[in-house]
Amino acid sequence: GKGVDEKICAAYKIIACNYSPGDELSFFGFSRGAFIVRSLAGLICELGILESTSIDHFRRIYKIYQKKPAGVALKDSPEWRDYLIMVEEEEGEAPQLHTETPVIRVVGVWDTVGSLGIPNLHWFDFSGFRKKYEFHDTSLHDQIKNAFHALALDETRSAFTPTLWQLPEDQNRHQSSLCQVWFPGAHIDVGGGNSDN
Repeated sequence: GKGVDEKICAAYKIIACNYSPGDELSFFGFSRGAFIVRSLAGLICELGILESTSIDHFRRIYKIYQKKPAGVALKDSPEWRDYLIMVEEEEGEAPQLHTETPVIRVVGVWDTVGSLGIPNLHWFDFSGFRKKYEFHDTSLHDQIKNAFHALALDETRSAFTPTLWQLPEDQNRHQSSLCQVWFPGAHIDVGGGNSDN
């Protein structure tokens, strides 16, 4: 989990500073990197993409995103509304988002480990640590057109239990194409191997 937020924020800022209407986004990651790109995609699906002129607001918006109540959309939270009012009063204009919904063409991941991007070690209590990161949204959103997940069939260590994507019960309404496939090998094999192989 260490460094997860920093990586998500850095990637979001790069996207926001370079995004042009009509661009399509693609994200790829392995293990904890898979968790990071799934979280980044979830953030973009919920927030959208800030105009580059509003990027200075991102850090404060991300803190609101972190603290919003579970099950409440960011833009429906009282903290979001209060922030917009405060910024408009102080600066005369709220942070600007691109008006079009960003298209995430593909999220391709290899063996997303742990629902919060950290291994599930039964002998070590991560509960306090996990709580800090449980706001991350790694679910499969309609805005994600194609989702691919390669999984390790032969991984037996509980610390590397994968986090699968789930389609909603009403699959007829869901627009995403999902392909999750199990491949022979352990966690490191699915991620590309190590220096020995």
